[in-house]
Amino acid sequence: IWRVWHKDWVFETVKKFEKSLILNAADKGFVVRKILVEGRIETSRQDLLRALKLESGSPILAFNADLARIRIETLPWVKKVVVERRLPDLIHLSLSERIPLAIWQRNGAFSLIDTKGDLIPLKDLTAYTGLIVVVGRDAPANTVKLFNILSEEPQLADRVAAAVRIGGRRWNLHLNNQTEILLPEKGVDAAWSHLSKLYKNYEVFFENLKSVDLRLTDRMIILQRRN
Repeated sequence: IWRVWHKDWVFETVKKFEKSLILNAADKGFVVRKILVEGRIETSRQDLLRALKLESGSPILAFNADLARIRIETLPWVKKVVVERRLPDLIHLSLSERIPLAIWQRNGAFSLIDTKGDLIPLKDLTAYTGLIVVVGRDAPANTVKLFNILSEEPQLADRVAAAVRIGGRRWNLHLNNQTEILLPEKGVDAAWSHLSKLYKNYEVFFENLKSVDLRLTDRMIILQRRN
């Protein structure tokens, strides 16, 4: 009993000492007056302050940076954050945010995915309707590789509106003029480069195409729209 009482007494004594130290430090100016945030692009200021749970004038020594970091990293856009107390009066946040890559359509629902293929849990996607829509169960995990290839030919890549994953092996692209591009399972980069050269030389001709099949290495199958 004495050991339990003694342990509790020590704990309470330490707590009182910590509280006294914090209050004395606050009286000497060790309170939060400034919050400096670096790297914030998509994360809203209101969401960040709510997660931070900190008011101006609060004792800075009472601020728990580790708990604040855990709360902030639950926000949809935040990949990583470093939270620091900089005495006497500054809290410094360094954010690393996730980068939106595409919109994933599955079973009639739309989700935003980042450059790692992970979902960004947002309900309102109206600000990201300009992104390419990808379709398919394994589309998120393969989107980055596809987009890296498409970016090698930006003039044609700008025309891509959607990409559909076929059988977990390859992609069909849909241009914004409704032309469908059937990419091969292998040698996608070479096929895309060849198609881009043709597009640069015969751009007007592309406007009347229904589909371009690039799945065969020795030929290209082109279907025109019926007038």
